Amino acid sequence: MKVELRTVVLDITKHCLRVPKHIKQIYEVHIYDAGLHMHLCELTPSAELHYVCTDFIAAESYYDLSEDKREEVYEYVQEIAAHTELITYMHMSSANRISGESGTRCPGEEPETREEILQETIECMNCDPETCEWEKILNENKKERS
Repeated sequence: MKVELRTVVLDITKHCLRVPKHIKQIYEVHIYDAGLHMHLCELTPSAELHYVCTDFIAAESYYDLSEDKREEVYEYVQEIAAHTELITYMHMSSANRISGESGTRCPGEEPETREEILQETIECMNCDPETCEWEKILNENKKERS
């Protein structure tokens, strides 16, 4: 089964209330299969985005905080993550425009279904977020929009 996984990183900072000053940016990471087009009551195809995680980019002041204050910032981000839909949709053209390739795959047996591939990739990305280069994708998206 051919599955073309792509990663979408969405800046959600402006949608969050009372963002601590120690956070520069809050973002969500999603993956989707670029070969799977969904039609949601319209002709325009949509991508089915599968939630991976919510994370943040810290401001310089974050590193001067005590461990307890850093924990408060982390808990704030986790509270936002707790309210995230596991599956959401975006027009395929928009998703393709702002996405990056997702080359993260865990070693082991070859998954047989699209769902197994998505689940395995989500688990792997959560285990090793450094391999996903989310900040790089987020910055590339900003450059394209300006």
